[in-house]
Amino acid sequence: MKYFLTAIALLLSNQALAQTVVSSTDAHVTGSNPTITITGVSVGDTILVQSAVGANLHATGCLDSVTGETVNLDYAPSPIEQNSVYRGAAFCSVVNVKTGGSHTITVDTSGAGNFALFAEDVSGLGASAAFDQAATLNSSAGTASTSAVTSSITPAHAKSILVALITENATSVTYSAWTNSFTALNALTNSPNAGNAYLVQATPAAVTAGATLSTADYWIAGIAVYYGTVASTPTGFVISNGHALMSNGKPVVVN
Repeated sequence: MKYFLTAIALLLSNQALAQTVVSSTDAHVTGSNPTITITGVSVGDTILVQSAVGANLHATGCLDSVTGETVNLDYAPSPIEQNSVYRGAAFCSVVNVKTGGSHTITVDTSGAGNFALFAEDVSGLGASAAFDQAATLNSSAGTASTSAVTSSITPAHAKSILVALITENATSVTYSAWTNSFTALNALTNSPNAGNAYLVQATPAAVTAGATLSTADYWIAGIAVYYGTVASTPTGFVISNGHALMSNGKPVVVN
């Protein structure tokens, strides 16, 4: 019996992890080095943070002021100027959280401004969670429009989670009809306006994320990809019709 239980435990432990956004939050902050707090984070989860700013400011780093855990500045492209206004974005992460509970993430910036911050607690990425890549920051190319979309991106790994961010400077603009099965997370209607959404992708494929703005404006849109443990069947075992078999096709024997 112990060999049977060991086999089943191995099979279950290596099945695909289900990436899930456990909780999300947002904050509008004025000043420099804005912060956002997310609570109830479990050990082993991953915290994702997105920052939007309506000024010519750069993110220079990220830190966790509560637990001191390592926070990665994953993507911080140069702000884009449109209609004499700059818009910028940044993506940060805390992978494989070591301390459960509340985490306050600070985005270090090159100066003071108005910021829209988003944070997500993501489970299921596992201890090997990591930043994969980000697509080149897209923009409305100097023309106000109601259709905002990110650049296309193709994850390099199976079982990835993609997070998209759209921001523009008008107030009270809402976002709707996120495309390509992206699920809306949060939105802020202060300047800068911003909204985000996510997609869990089991098999890598090229994708964009877009949304409809309630009022035409100059916008930028970014997207980042994170991946985790890839499922595999333990050596010496296969699964057939829901049964655990040895690789030679013989059933696991219970003695």
